[in-house]
Amino acid sequence: MNSHFMSAVALGVALFAGVPAEAADYTIDSKGQHASVNFRVKHLGFSWLVGRFDTFNGTFSFDDAKPEI
Repeated sequence: MNSHFMSAVALGVALFAGVPAEAADYTIDSKGQHASVNFRVKHLGFSWLVGRFDTFNGTFSFDDAKPEI
């Protein structure tokens, strides 16, 4: 899985959690959390193909002073 995509997902979760974030490096904890990455793709305009990744990993960095980076 693309690590940039996983970073964006993790950052989105951190921002919507409402908890102030500290400037730090984070690792996505996917072991034992019933975690998965799900997706849905339109197939030929008629139906949806649904998929799931059960095994993934990723990291991201967050700096409260520069959230856009």
